Amino acid sequence: MRNLAVIMADNDAHQHPRHMMYAKMENLIRCMQFSENAIPVRSQKLFLTTVPDAFAGQDLIDWLYTKLQTEERLHASHLANLLCQYGYLFPVSDQKNLVVKDDNTLFRFQTPYFWPSNNWKPDHVDYAIYLAKRTLRNKQRHGLEDFEQVAFNKLQKMLAHKWDFIFMQAEEQFKQSKERKKADKIIVDSQEKAFWRVQRPPPGQTRCLDEAVTRHIKPTLKKKTVETCQREIAFLQRSQKRPRLKISKAAESILLFSEQYYSHDPFLSAVPPSNPWLSDDTLWWELNTPLVDTPSELRIRRWGFSLEELLKDPTGIAEFEEFLKKEFSQENLHFWLACEEIKYLPKSLVTERVQAIYSAFLAPGAPHEVNVDGKTYELTQKAIENPDRFTFDAAQSHIFLLMKKDSYQRYMRSEDYRNLLETAALQPNARKGRFFNFGSTKSKKSPQPSPGYVRRRGSEISDSSTSDAAPVLGVKGHHSYSTGNLQSLHQASLRGDLSKKRSSVDSKRTTSGTVLPKRIEKLDLCNSPSGGGGGQTSKDTLEVPSAHGSSEESEENPCMALAVPSKMNVVAPWETA
Repeated sequence: MRNLAVIMADNDAHQHPRHMMYAKMENLIRCMQFSENAIPVRSQKLFLTTVPDAFAGQDLIDWLYTKLQTEERLHASHLANLLCQYGYLFPVSDQKNLVVKDDNTLFRFQTPYFWPSNNWKPDHVDYAIYLAKRTLRNKQRHGLEDFEQVAFNKLQKMLAHKWDFIFMQAEEQFKQSKERKKADKIIVDSQEKAFWRVQRPPPGQTRCLDEAVTRHIKPTLKKKTVETCQREIAFLQRSQKRPRLKISKAAESILLFSEQYYSHDPFLSAVPPSNPWLSDDTLWWELNTPLVDTPSELRIRRWGFSLEELLKDPTGIAEFEEFLKKEFSQENLHFWLACEEIKYLPKSLVTERVQAIYSAFLAPGAPHEVNVDGKTYELTQKAIENPDRFTFDAAQSHIFLLMKKDSYQRYMRSEDYRNLLETAALQPNARKGRFFNFGSTKSKKSPQPSPGYVRRRGSEISDSSTSDAAPVLGVKGHHSYSTGNLQSLHQASLRGDLSKKRSSVDSKRTTSGTVLPKRIEKLDLCNSPSGGGGGQTSKDTLEVPSAHGSSEESEENPCMALAVPSKMNVVAPWETA
């Protein structure tokens, strides 16, 4: 059994993951010791003690620099430090760190018994005996460091059941050390200290002997034949033809994507018009419902990123369908949507739905026949024999490319898309990248009313169908008598009278760039009797003088007079039934 254990240990040593590296380092150490041009090893003086078979760190670096022909002396110094940290050298001094300096510090070669190639794995008992032995010696020279004291306390608690045995071993080794000569004491102490520095380094230092998780299953190596070599060559040839993307190109595309979607991310930019989780304003929910009559400008601009973004939005699909009806190609969109729907149907309905789609869009003489090429039609015919959720994948991809390259591009340049942007819903409180308005030096302005519904051109809702204008505009009674609220209420009250004049001023904008709901206030002010025509002033309006207070200027520009309703027409929230 003993011989079998030795054989298994030898096999493990040869299969060690770092065996080749250890072999090269050990060959280098043998050349330093036994070659013709070896390192000069002789007895050296250390204070009043003579240390046999020692060499200086400067001699070691010189030998590596000349024999290995390194480019710089710094490279030779780095290699010497690695040899020391792996445990092939040790300093003969009270040096705490395993560092080889380019000076006269004395070193010795470590005994081959302690080389790392022997798979040394000391347990906690050996380390506890070493620390306990040092506590029995002179504390000024052999005292424990902070991290060693912490480890000693942990081991004392962990090995409390065998602590008497550990302390007894430490005392016996301490008695034997007293019988040695002074030079032998220094060598053995330095050798033992360096060994435990390699095995248990201080915190913050890397352990060079650390390895990955050991594998308990050893793979069996098969002999390579001609067939296995041919398969390996074919695999490598296929891997060379595989397209690869550079990291710089991938990073550039990620940056472009982040810049494009920055304003659409509520975590990176402000939430227009206001954050519904932090305020009582519910306009954000109304503007971002799946189907709205007037989508927000931010939502419409996102449709221009790609056709995929347009088809993700139900409102975008409805608007795109209206455009395709004008071009008599709406069957492409209907076919694509039907193919998407079939992917989420129950399995029992898939076969029936496949036949319905084929008879409606692809069969000869179908009522809504789509235009696909011959190759795609043949693939679809073969797939219909065994219908499943992905029967129309080839035809769906073909139709998607047609819409992407033709219909989608024309829609982005069409008047319908431009009109949507012009009549987009207002977002008055939107600020880019700013959540709070602390430290602003600008004077406060009256807030514009937030429209809950803005009728755009082409809507099915007519003006005559809305007798009460306040619910349509989304304006409710306010208890604050600010100019903006009074003006919005006055606009709501005059909406029915000015419906005929709405079309002439539908495209006008304010100076700040925001679109007011149908802009009826300017038309009302310019045509009001108080504008300078010399007539009587309305009872429900108050005349506000111009900035210069000149009566002549107000006559030249009658639009400077703002129509403000009186407080008698305002209904407080608590007065409504």
